[in-house]
Amino acid sequence: MSSFIFNIETLAKELGLDHLPLDKQEEFLGRLEKIISSRINVAVLEKLSDEEQAHFIDLVDTQKETEALNYIKTKISDLPEMIKKISATTLDEFLSLTNKEENI
Repeated sequence: MSSFIFNIETLAKELGLDHLPLDKQEEFLGRLEKIISSRINVAVLEKLSDEEQAHFIDLVDTQKETEALNYIKTKISDLPEMIKKISATTLDEFLSLTNKEENI
C-alpha cells in the first residue's frame, strides 16, 4: 500500500478488519486505496486550470509519475494536507458506515 502512512496490520485493526485473512485485508485495503486515490485525483484536477489539467494528464499518460507529482506540488501548495484530509475523511466515512451496520 504505497500511499498509506499506516502499515497494513495497523490500518486493518483500526478499520476492524483484523479478523480477516491477510490476503482479504490486502484486497479490501487495496480497494479502499483506489477510492482514496480517485478522490485525491478529482480534488487535484478541480484545483487546476484546463491547461494545467491537460499537462498533468499528459505526464501521467506517458508514465512520468515523478514529473507529474512534482508538477502538482508546484501547482497545489497544500497538497500534503489535502491528501491527509481526503484520506482521513474517507476512512471516517468507512468507519461510520461500519458502525451503523453493526448497530442495525
